[in-house]
Amino acid sequence: MDFFQGLKTGDLQRRRWALACTAIIAAALSALLALGMVVAPAQAHEPYSALAWGNNRHGQLGEGTFSGPENCGSEAAACSTTPVKVSGLSGVDAVSAGYYFSLALLPNGTVMAWGQNLNGQLGNGNTTESDVPVAVKELTGVKAIAAGFAHGLALLENGTVMAWGENQGQLGDGTKTRSDVPVAVCAPAPEPCPGSHPSAVKAIAAGETHSVALLENGTVVAWGANGSGQLGNGTTTGSDVPVAVSGLSERVKAIAAGEIDSLALLENGTVAAWGANDSGQLGDGGETSSDVPVAVSGLTHVSAIAAGQGHHALALLENGSVTAWGLNNSGQLGDGTNEGPETCGSLPLTFACAKTPVAVHGLPGAVTAIAGGREHSLALTPGGAALAWGRNEQGRLGDGLSTGPEGCGVQGSCSKLPVEVCAEGAKPVVCSKGGAFMVDAKGVAGGGEHSLALVPLPPTVTAISPNTGPKGGGTKVTITGTELEEGQVRFGSAVGKNATVSNNGTTIEATAPAGTGTVDVTVSTPTGVSPTSSADQFHYAPPTVKKLSPRRGPASGGTSVTITGTNFAGVTAVKFGSANAASFKVNSEASITAVSPSGVKKTTVDVTVTTASGTSAIVPRDGFKYRR
Repeated sequence: MDFFQGLKTGDLQRRRWALACTAIIAAALSALLALGMVVAPAQAHEPYSALAWGNNRHGQLGEGTFSGPENCGSEAAACSTTPVKVSGLSGVDAVSAGYYFSLALLPNGTVMAWGQNLNGQLGNGNTTESDVPVAVKELTGVKAIAAGFAHGLALLENGTVMAWGENQGQLGDGTKTRSDVPVAVCAPAPEPCPGSHPSAVKAIAAGETHSVALLENGTVVAWGANGSGQLGNGTTTGSDVPVAVSGLSERVKAIAAGEIDSLALLENGTVAAWGANDSGQLGDGGETSSDVPVAVSGLTHVSAIAAGQGHHALALLENGSVTAWGLNNSGQLGDGTNEGPETCGSLPLTFACAKTPVAVHGLPGAVTAIAGGREHSLALTPGGAALAWGRNEQGRLGDGLSTGPEGCGVQGSCSKLPVEVCAEGAKPVVCSKGGAFMVDAKGVAGGGEHSLALVPLPPTVTAISPNTGPKGGGTKVTITGTELEEGQVRFGSAVGKNATVSNNGTTIEATAPAGTGTVDVTVSTPTGVSPTSSADQFHYAPPTVKKLSPRRGPASGGTSVTITGTNFAGVTAVKFGSANAASFKVNSEASITAVSPSGVKKTTVDVTVTTASGTSAIVPRDGFKYRR
C-alpha cells in the first residue's frame, strides 16, 4: 500500500498522488527538455512516433485496448511492460503524460488526447474515456502542451493559453467550473476576466490542481489551488486567474510543476522551489512548506529541471549528470536506496527522503533529458537510450518487468538505480537478457503509472518504379516513401546495390540484385524497417508463353505439348483455359512439357504458366485448339 494510507482524509486529499507531467521534445533541445510542462515550439523539430508503457486500465497507452496487451500484478491490471506504439498517430512533435491520460502535439498545431476522461481532460466535448487518440476540440496553432492530474494546457503560437478538464481554479478562466473543451486562460490579475488573456507566455506547466506559466519577460505566474503555497505569491489562498509568483531573484528560463509544488530554473543556473515540502521536495534542507520561492540547496550549473508527482524533483546539470531530491520510498531518487539518505515525517509515520539534492547513480554517462512521474524517474542518453528508475508496478519502467528487478518493502517492485527501457515490441525475456533496448528515443515523459517516449518515425515505402525486372537483377528501381534517410534497401532478403537517397529522404534509387518470384522491397534505417504492403512488391519478370508445339489435340486430352517461353523458374501451375494441365515438367527456364487435360471439342483455350512472379499474359500464340 502507499505509505500515506492511514492519514486523515484531509491529508489524503492534500497528498493525492498527482502528476507534474513532463512534456517532451527532441533531445537536441535539452535545455528545454524535462522542464516540467515546457515544450519547445512545434516547428523546432521533426515529427516523431509516440510510444507508451505501464498501466493501461484507462487506455492511457493509446494502443486500442483497456485490457492489455499484458496483465500486471495481483490485480491483473491491464498494462504493457515494454513500449507499444500509440495508434493512429502518423507524426508527433511532443507528448505529455497526465495521471491517467496522455496528450500529443501534432505537426499541424493540433492536439490529440487519450485515456481517462472523467473530468473532461481529453478536451473532446464529452467525459468518455478513450483507448485511442481523439482530437482536443477547436485547438489550432498550438506550440506547447502540458498534462496535469486531470487537466490539460495548450500554449498557442500567439502566446495565449487554453485549458480544459478538472477545475479548482487550474483552468484560469475566472471560474471553478470544469470544462470538457478548451477555455481561454485569463490575463494575470488584476486585469479583468473574461475578456483579457495573457499574450506573452513562452512556457507552461501543469500540476495536480494548479498551473504555472513563464512569461516572455522572465517572470512567472500561477493559478489554481494554493493550500501549500504552490502559487508562490506569498499566500495560501487559491486563485482562478493567474497571479504573479513573488520573490524570484532574477529572470526565469524554465519552469516545472509538481503535485503541490513548483520549480523555476533561473538564468544563473540555480533553482528555486515553492509549495509543499513534507517530503523534502523543495530541496532546501527542511520539511516546511513555503508560499514564496526558496533556493534549492547547493544547485548550480543546472540546464534542465523536472518535477515528479511522487513528491520528488530532478535537475540535469550542464555536465550531463543528474541530481534528485524529495521522497525516495520507491528508489525514485536513483541513489541506490529506498530507505534514505534521510528520513522525513515524524513517528509513527516516517519515510525515506532527501531534503537536499543527491546524485543519481548508475547512469552510463552524460544525460541529455530528464522527466519525473509518480514515484519513478526517466532520463535520456545522447545515443537515444531511455533509462528509468523507481517504482515498477504496472511496468512503468519499461524494462519488461512488473515484479522487480528489486523489492521496495511495502511499495513493491522497483529499481533503485537506472535500468534501460526496452525497444518497441521487445519481448520481456529478450530485453532482460541484454538486448532489444531502446536506442533512438528523442524524449521521455512520466505519467501517473505509465510513461511515454518519442522516437523517430520508421521508414515507409509507398511505391516502387518499375516494379518488375529480370531475375538476373540490374534493374534501377526508384523507391518512394518517407523517412528513408540512411536507408539500406533489400529486395526480399538480398541487399539492393548502389542505393542513393534524395529529395529529403523521400526517394531512394537502388539496383535490384538477382532474384526470383515476387519480393517485398524494404528500407531499413536506425529507426526500424518499413512495413510491407502490396505497394512495395517487386516482381522478378513473370513468365511469358511464346510458342506451343503442337497447338492442337483431341478433346479427350493426353497431348504432350512443349511450351516455349521465358522465366519458367519456380512454376507453380500450367493451365489450359481454366483447367490444370494433367501434368507438367519444367525442362528449363525456357521450356515446359505439359500434358493437356480433357476439353470441349472445337474450342480454343489459352495456355498460361504461373510462377511466384505472376501468370503469363494472354497472347495469340498461347492458344491450344481441341479437335473433334
